Amino acid sequence: PVIKICANPETYNKLAEDMDVNAGIIIEGKATVKEVGKTIYDQVIRVANGNMSKSEELGHKEFILTYKTFDGAGSTTALGPSCLR
Repeated sequence: PVIKICANPETYNKLAEDMDVNAGIIIEGKATVKEVGKTIYDQVIRVANGNMSKSEELGHKEFILTYKTFDGAGSTTALGPSCLR
């Protein structure tokens, strides 16, 4: 499962339905680092005990692509995501 933690209050507000923890409340002065840390810990425990994360509830299926070779950014022969070419 993916547990999404957002530290930007504006981003969290726009994507709240897909975020598990709003860490941006620290910079807004609404919570301490320790309090948000406890929230994150509690969320990890809930998910580990079988509760779904927001991504799971929405049916998201994240995956990772791996590449056998990668020449890096700027290479005309690079294999990999076009954003890194």
